[in-house]
Amino acid sequence: MSIINTSKPTTSLSNSSKVVGYETWDSNTSSWNTEIRTWNEMGTIWSNTSKPIQSTGSTMNTGTISPSTMADDATVGTVTWTNPNNAKVEDGNTAETVLNSQTSHYLKATNFGLSIPVGATINGILVEIKKKQVIDGNYIKDSLVKIVKSDGSFGTTNKADTIDYWTGTLLYSSYGSSSDLWGENWTPADINNANFGTVISAIGITTACTVYIDCIRMTVYYTTGATGFITNQAKPI
Repeated sequence: MSIINTSKPTTSLSNSSKVVGYETWDSNTSSWNTEIRTWNEMGTIWSNTSKPIQSTGSTMNTGTISPSTMADDATVGTVTWTNPNNAKVEDGNTAETVLNSQTSHYLKATNFGLSIPVGATINGILVEIKKKQVIDGNYIKDSLVKIVKSDGSFGTTNKADTIDYWTGTLLYSSYGSSSDLWGENWTPADINNANFGTVISAIGITTACTVYIDCIRMTVYYTTGATGFITNQAKPI
């Protein structure tokens, strides 16, 4: 397939016509073929199709996605989460545990059913967790919030808020952002893998306190790959 690139006529033959050099873009060989064309100023004006320009991708996001799989993971901590499946969706039903100067297991969310297109560039990952402690006070903090990679291992970056105590009201806390890769390099296949996800572990600071997680959700931000060539058409001058 060829795309014509016509340039300004450079040699006058008469008052009514000019010779113009132009090129055809050969997509098979990715090269230009130089040819000659006559411009007749008295005839129909023809279009100039310039050398194709590679199109840029579009910035997209998945929207907020809930996990299909929730689990208690004993990789860290000593205290088990009960009813982990309750943290799949935001509905007031919660996964919970009781901490008394202890650290919980991971509550792990995976299998988000994502379908980032091949060739896309991953820009950032946002995790949101709706959580609370039983009452306001200096009782519970985040211990660990990490990403789960496609091979099932945990990322090295800890996004936990180790400063602020959880509140006594179910509220979302955000981890990461539209431009935060959590210290990892990602491909679409990594993100689309059922093992990909996130984990949270909580720590009790003083007396026994019940903690609750209603929902874990995720948004992935990405730029699609270039989809082809854009041609620029203009009247010869």
